[in-house]
Amino acid sequence: MSSYKNLFITGASRGIGRALALAYAGPGVTLGICARELKHLKKVKIELEAKGATVYPYGVDVVNSALMENSISTFLTKVKTIDLVIANAGAILALQDHLYSTNELNSIIDINVKGVINTTRPFFETMLEQKKGQCVVVSSAAGYYGVPGGTYGASKAAVRILMDSWRVRFHKTGIIFTTLNPGNVKTDMHKNSTFQPPFLVSAEKMAVLMKKAIQAKKRNVMLPRALGIGIRFTLMLPWRFQRMILRSVQPKLDIQKVLSQKKTKKKRNNSKRPQD
Repeated sequence: MSSYKNLFITGASRGIGRALALAYAGPGVTLGICARELKHLKKVKIELEAKGATVYPYGVDVVNSALMENSISTFLTKVKTIDLVIANAGAILALQDHLYSTNELNSIIDINVKGVINTTRPFFETMLEQKKGQCVVVSSAAGYYGVPGGTYGASKAAVRILMDSWRVRFHKTGIIFTTLNPGNVKTDMHKNSTFQPPFLVSAEKMAVLMKKAIQAKKRNVMLPRALGIGIRFTLMLPWRFQRMILRSVQPKLDIQKVLSQKKTKKKRNNSKRPQD
């Protein structure tokens, strides 16, 4: 039986976020669910209410700090206290940074890092007042080493360090900070990815693993466990062996494709330039 009664989850319209919301939904549970598209959230709302939960959907982009603060303030007027916040919303490209523009890469940082801050920070005052609460951030195993897609990995490493820092800063306040580092999950985020590493599991199975880790109030955990063991072993190896392993899973760099894309973008930009 879960002890969490008031929860707020981002990225809840699909994938891990939806699976987590369904895993926690039940009689006496109040859920604030957030995602960019309200129409998708409304479908999830029906599923959660069918399990007996009270649900408040918020169609907000986690990058928008003002709208996030407003949505969270509104939610807190409904529940008064907060038990669990799960910053799950995230974005991923095809794990080949060289194929994307600067703006596209920056958007990954905005969603995966700023989105976490915009989700968790507004709850601090309430948690400090009630002297309890748990902030959970969905990071990634990709944040531990240089897998394909450096920007994505860097964004996930950033939020892991952020949680480590807050965990120390808020020691003995009653606030618990949990970092979840899942491996590959079968979600919509990975449909456009050409890189499909091992340990691929369903969102539902990952939600079960995450719920157990959250309930146990883990500080920092890799999921599934076998993946964590493999990553820790790899990190113990000399760099030349790590490099061999990483190269074996990296898509081959097609220089001609990169150069051709650059020419195409230049032509496109020139064609849009206004007349002098």
